[in-house]
Amino acid sequence: MTNLSQISHYGKSLGVQKGKRKCSQSKTSESEAILQFEMCPHSFRQRPVNNYGKRVWKEHCFPSNWREAIVIPILKPGKVTTDPLSYRPIALTSCFCKTFERMVNTRLVYVLEKEKCISPQQSGFRKGRSTLDNLVFLEFQIRDAFVRRNHLISLFFDIEQAYDRTWRYGILCNMNGFGLRENHLIFIFYFLAVRYFHVRIGHSSSHKFMQDQGVPQGNVLSVTLFNIHMSSILYHLPPSARGMLFVDDLQVSCQGSGMRLIESQLQTTVNRLVKWWDQNGHMISPSKSSCVHFCRKRNLHPDPVIHIGNGQIPVVSEVRFLGVIFDFKLIFLPHVLYLQKKTSPVTSLYVVCHQPPLELRRRQLSANYFIRAMSVPSYPLKPFSLAIGLTRLYEARSFNIKPFSEIAKADWNPGKHNVVSRTLLESPEVLLQGCGIDSKKQEMLDVDQGQVGLAPLHQLMTGIYS
Repeated sequence: MTNLSQISHYGKSLGVQKGKRKCSQSKTSESEAILQFEMCPHSFRQRPVNNYGKRVWKEHCFPSNWREAIVIPILKPGKVTTDPLSYRPIALTSCFCKTFERMVNTRLVYVLEKEKCISPQQSGFRKGRSTLDNLVFLEFQIRDAFVRRNHLISLFFDIEQAYDRTWRYGILCNMNGFGLRENHLIFIFYFLAVRYFHVRIGHSSSHKFMQDQGVPQGNVLSVTLFNIHMSSILYHLPPSARGMLFVDDLQVSCQGSGMRLIESQLQTTVNRLVKWWDQNGHMISPSKSSCVHFCRKRNLHPDPVIHIGNGQIPVVSEVRFLGVIFDFKLIFLPHVLYLQKKTSPVTSLYVVCHQPPLELRRRQLSANYFIRAMSVPSYPLKPFSLAIGLTRLYEARSFNIKPFSEIAKADWNPGKHNVVSRTLLESPEVLLQGCGIDSKKQEMLDVDQGQVGLAPLHQLMTGIYS
């Protein structure tokens, strides 16, 4: 593999303006980061980071206080206060260290994406990727199995304490395999070497404890290093199985007409994954994992039997995956019943609350996803390319619902919407009527409320079509 450290920009020193820009671009604790950066003396901010940061990057002088963290436990909702596992640890680290991490992380992510070191089926903590990629991928597979009248067995794994059990030496090995060497690899080595933390509750603090494994909590580089560590797991899947990974949520599926063949292929896949987990220090629990048999066949057929070691993966009729409940027939009735508790079907309430109707919000989300996918020529999932044979099969079997990607492409017709976009923007009531809202009914909204309610819709259409 090409030595990525030979890229011209890769070995440049880090400066003050770049560090300040990374502070302002951070999404967490922005005001605190900028405030603490501005509170530093002017001489320290100018010489610093031209001298101090240069020593850290090129002379490999890693400050000891950068390896220390203050952990503040936050109680999880609805948990027992006496159980230590009921608390979510929040780690506070050095602000200047976070600024330096953002500069290093920006270069690291750029090189990883440019050289395609991370699998395209891995969507966690990556720019332009989200949980929607995993959901669309799974839904596409299920619809594809239904139209082919096949079985689809999907396995959902939950890796126990994935962050705390990450193998540090495995991260360095993967980086070396990618060609990341010299300053970057040495900085990561010292960053992960020896780390300490102490717990603070109120004004009381505990003694220091050493964190000898896992990636550090609360650091900017941690998520990128975790992605590097997990990047090789998808390459252990056999060709017959397809999987997607979002952070530590792994989903693997296999479809076919015979249950015995599917069981054999998935068991081979699980054995490979267990071997990878054992080599990299992770643990997987069969009881916390789940198996769903997606099928619409009416004849009797046995459920799959898949084992992780000596334990069998339980077969369930529905599973909650990345916030969406998938049932074995993919009718989404359990998810709709769950959403009824959080949403209101009364259209007038959306107008009063300055919110667009649900139908328009669905179209907006579909359009956003379609535009984002089409804007990237080499989008890894390629969800909008349905084979000609499958298109004819869907037309012949009209009772089968097309995948979300095909529905979004049909709803978002660029030529059609470009013609009517000006009309919709100039007359938002036309859009309301198209969504089933009669703007003339005074019981739903009066004139004043109508003007207030139409403004967000106008802004929404401007955001979509601009």
